[in-house]
Amino acid sequence: MTGNVYLTTYDYELSWFYNIGQEILCYKNEMDLIEQVLYIKRNPHLAISIGNLARKKSLDRHTWSHRMDGLLQWMGILNNV
Repeated sequence: MTGNVYLTTYDYELSWFYNIGQEILCYKNEMDLIEQVLYIKRNPHLAISIGNLARKKSLDRHTWSHRMDGLLQWMGILNNV
């Protein structure tokens, strides 16, 4: 949630939460990691954009209060508000 580009190993579950390539960057092996790092170095404006989009989505959907509300709704303790 810092607004920096996030580069991590690929996991299909990440696509449930973020648009890979637009809000988060992933690599599948060492060569892919190197390519992603070089891509970020050559395109710092894209890295900033990716980081900002991820921060916005995280603040809009993925805070602890969002998680707790979802859990309480699932448990039937809190109605949809």
